Order: sequence, then structure tokens, then C-alpha cells
Amino acid sequence: MPFTVYVVDHVGWLPAGSWSAQRREAVCQSAAVAFNQLTTHQSVPAQFIPFIVTASGGTPQPNEPVIHLVRDVDQSIIAARGGNLEPGHGGNTMWIGNEMVSEVYVRLSDAQGVANLIVHETMHNKLDAHPRRLVNDIHRFRPPGYHSYPIVPQWTPENSREMLRGLRNAIPQHYDASHGVMAPQP
Repeated sequence: MPFTVYVVDHVGWLPAGSWSAQRREAVCQSAAVAFNQLTTHQSVPAQFIPFIVTASGGTPQPNEPVIHLVRDVDQSIIAARGGNLEPGHGGNTMWIGNEMVSEVYVRLSDAQGVANLIVHETMHNKLDAHPRRLVNDIHRFRPPGYHSYPIVPQWTPENSREMLRGLRNAIPQHYDASHGVMAPQP
């Protein structure tokens, strides 16, 4: 059974041509390619292959993260729920109440940047934003891996090992079923 990262699209309107179902699908495919590169340094358990970043719905399993795509911080789910955003970031992940909220700001990045940020916020989601964190801060990984943009992302042996540990973590996710996972937007 594949490991799935669920992406919920809240973007809605952006200037003509800057966001579309085709771009959303391309972003998901690029993020899936990045996740599948985990196998470069680690033997990945069969239950996690292939990694899928989906735009087509489904029900997240307890260990599968949900990443929300929003236009920018003005549309932030985290801010709406009382969280404090770190300014200037391409996304944020925060434990609020009893669930994890991860979001990526689509307006701030090109398609590859959004894909990298999905990977980056998934790392926060699974590794350092929960009270039972596995690592203190993913930004400590050296050499730079998926925590830096716009560099070409790369998995290192260290962040591969940590991420594979994190995939097993069952963390309650913010998932608003009224939107549906990756519900198409006009």
C-alpha cells in the first residue's frame, strides 16, 4: 500500500494562468518524485512505496499527512485558528489544539517551489512540529536538503533516515471534509 500525502486546495482565484488544475497536478507529481527519492539513501519499507501526493481525494490514514494549499498568509488556516505565523516563509506547520495544520502559500512560489514546500512542510509535520517531536528542528539538517528553497532539493542520508522514522508517526491532521481532499476550485 503506498504512502500518501494528501493536499487540500483552498487557493481559489489567483491571477489568470497562475493556478489551475493542471498546475496543481504538476505540483503533486513533482512532490511525489521528491518523496520517492528517499530510496537514494535508505531502504524504504514496502508499505511506503510508492509515495503519492494526491489531488484526487481519499481518506488519510492515521500516519498520512495533510497539506493545505492556500493563496498566501491572508488565507492562512493557522492564523484563522489563532496560530502565530512566521513572516516571510513559504509555508507553516503548527500543532493547534489536538491536530496538526500544515499549509503552503502558493502565491509565493513557482510550481517546483510549491512542490518543494509540500515536502518541507511534510517534514515539519512528521518530525518537529508535534509535541512528541522526533528531531528538534529540520532546518539543522546539513548539507541543505529539502529545507531550503530555491536550491535543488536533495535527500541526505541523515534527513532520509529521520523522515522514514517520521512516516510511521500517527499524528491527527486538520482535515476539513467539507472541502474534500484537493477539491477542485473554480
